[in-house]
Amino acid sequence: MLRSYIHEPEIPQSVIGRLERGYKSEVSESLNRKNGNDLAVYHKIIGSNVISVNTAARKAKELGFSTQILTYALAGEARTAGLELIKMDLPHPFAIFAGGETTVTIHGTGLGGRNLEMALGAAGAVRSLKNVVLVTLATDGEDGPTEAAGAVVSSEQKLDLALVNQCLENNDSYNYFQKTGGLIITGPTGTNVNDIAFVIGY
Repeated sequence: MLRSYIHEPEIPQSVIGRLERGYKSEVSESLNRKNGNDLAVYHKIIGSNVISVNTAARKAKELGFSTQILTYALAGEARTAGLELIKMDLPHPFAIFAGGETTVTIHGTGLGGRNLEMALGAAGAVRSLKNVVLVTLATDGEDGPTEAAGAVVSSEQKLDLALVNQCLENNDSYNYFQKTGGLIITGPTGTNVNDIAFVIGY
């Protein structure tokens, strides 16, 4: 079966030999401590959503912010997920973090992604606060089928609620932020450890 996916000359003979002996039951196909073949194999996690969120929170604390990590498993409908973050009440200056991945239920024909829709869904609530910013972004730099990583909304921004609702109805968060400002463009990062959202009170 391996030969159907990889051109045989590219497969080391040691690999082919091992697979063939396993197929013939001459050796166990599962490596274990008894045969010693796995002793040189180890795994080291060098990046994860937990690591990313913890690092961001640690830096915010160093900068003098009151910090809180809400969750590493942010999920649910994107347009309402951001509201959970801005419900938190900490003394200014503060930074609240959440990692995970939400979902978008598609009703319209617009352009966007889960981070863009999360920001747009919370825009009205953020606007009603004072000195607060919500940032949502995909760690790989690409949110949905767009070149944006996510978006930022601020309590200081002017808000057209009619346009917000229209774009939410059409799942058109990208075009909303392209028109009004707020897109985060990083380019592809080459690393994907889910999404990060954070609220900053200043």
